[in-house]
Amino acid sequence: MKKIGNALYKLSFIISGSTFTAVVLLIGTNVFLRLFHISFAWIEELAYVFFTWCVFFGASLIYGKQGLICIDVLFNRLSPNAQKICAIFTDILLLVVNVCLVIWTINLMRATSRVTPILSISYVYVYLGMLISFIFSVYYSVETLIYRVQGKAIEAVAVEDRA
Repeated sequence: MKKIGNALYKLSFIISGSTFTAVVLLIGTNVFLRLFHISFAWIEELAYVFFTWCVFFGASLIYGKQGLICIDVLFNRLSPNAQKICAIFTDILLLVVNVCLVIWTINLMRATSRVTPILSISYVYVYLGMLISFIFSVYYSVETLIYRVQGKAIEAVAVEDRA
């Protein structure tokens, strides 16, 4: 299970990083070309698609490493047994939310007939990044829940490095 999680993490990192790089290059190119009174509207559309993928895969990446901000003042005051129960309940809740997000995104993809105005890119491709990242998050939720129930250590980023 750890190998799959690491592979998904690496894939999320590659997709998020490459789409971020593409957004910076596309927007930077368009800004540079505006110095010469040239502008391409299609660059904005493509940057929008890449930015959407970057954001959702980046969120999945952070979620997979338990890197989201948490407020644990109350949690830290609980007994170790109560902390475990609370953490398992939270993991189950997050799993349900992630499954709902997958279902809602599939429904959104089925219902859309929208395309971008210049390149005619179907919004299905925009939403596909959301769907894949939510599926990754479902996997991370299941993995975390299994590890927590088994009492195994869960890999997480340091508190000071959380997003």
